[in-house]
Amino acid sequence: MSLLFACSVIPKAPVITRIPGDRREIEILKYDYLAVDSTATVTLASSLGIFAFDLNLNGADLRKLTLIVQNQTHCEGLTFQDRANKTTDLRHTSGVSVQKRGNDLLIEFGSPALAIFGQGGRLQYVSQFR
Repeated sequence: MSLLFACSVIPKAPVITRIPGDRREIEILKYDYLAVDSTATVTLASSLGIFAFDLNLNGADLRKLTLIVQNQTHCEGLTFQDRANKTTDLRHTSGVSVQKRGNDLLIEFGSPALAIFGQGGRLQYVSQFR
């Protein structure tokens, strides 16, 4: 009698967390990670139109990261600060798409923009449009 064991490696999902002590309100409403498609979609809400969060790809080999910002339709600032404190303006980065979708803002990150997120850091969104 022989036994056959099947082992599979469960991919690690990217981790998005609030910054401890940060007073800018942000609510993570929904988070979907599809390892099969290498995609992650996060739905966020902020009453102030400005927020930041920690992003750690956690070794995930993403093809696309999508942020849906509810009830926001403009993006005046979108930056990423890595762990070495290097800041990148993502609005002018290849692989980043920002577009209005109904009452929400859809922000998509593809290659090569995802490479910027490397070892993680802080992503900040700003919309002062009222």
